[in-house]
Amino acid sequence: MIRIYVFGDREPMIEACRYSLGRLGYVVYTPPEVTAFLEGVYSQPPNLVIIDLVADGLGGLRLCRELRSDPKFRQLPVIAVATPPLLSGLRPEAGYDDLLVEPFTPEEVEARVRLVQFRLQSVASDDTVQVGPLRLDLAAYQASVEGQRMELTHLEFELLKFLATHRGVAYTREMLLSLVWGEDYYGGTRTVDVHVRRLRAKLGAQHEDLIQTVRGVGYRFEES
Repeated sequence: MIRIYVFGDREPMIEACRYSLGRLGYVVYTPPEVTAFLEGVYSQPPNLVIIDLVADGLGGLRLCRELRSDPKFRQLPVIAVATPPLLSGLRPEAGYDDLLVEPFTPEEVEARVRLVQFRLQSVASDDTVQVGPLRLDLAAYQASVEGQRMELTHLEFELLKFLATHRGVAYTREMLLSLVWGEDYYGGTRTVDVHVRRLRAKLGAQHEDLIQTVRGVGYRFEES
């Protein structure tokens, strides 16, 4: 399960993030001040953090830099929240991977989280992916579950590979069409449902829940 920490002292901003992320099924923590935030990050490392740069008198900006100075969190995805007056003074070296500018919509929060996860997650260097009983050989385009080879079409393998290498992240059908089928594909979103149904059947009843339906959103891969 994706764990996200949101830091800030402006309740409307926190509530906007909590609502948007809750729709995706993420576990959201909102420690009230810097010490509690860092204690939580060190005791239960999150998958992503959202930091309000104007929080605590620009303490959010210092928090971004502090996280980036620790080798343990150098690769931790960080999304910053800024107000328009701050934009002219922001620099990439501030330590964030993406930026939300107020006012923002729930859909933008969801999109930013997905895009950061997509950019920063990577597959294993030996061209294999192992998730519980599922093993993907990326070079040979082969998949197996509990050692039994799965007979997959090209697009079934591509969809399974994408979900397995971006596990915990919920994607809409439209995003999966764009990211897996490609932006030039003009078919409807029903094709995603058809391919998911086929993958679940080939995973078998014991493992079909590796691909979970996120109501009102789309699909998410979760290790069972």
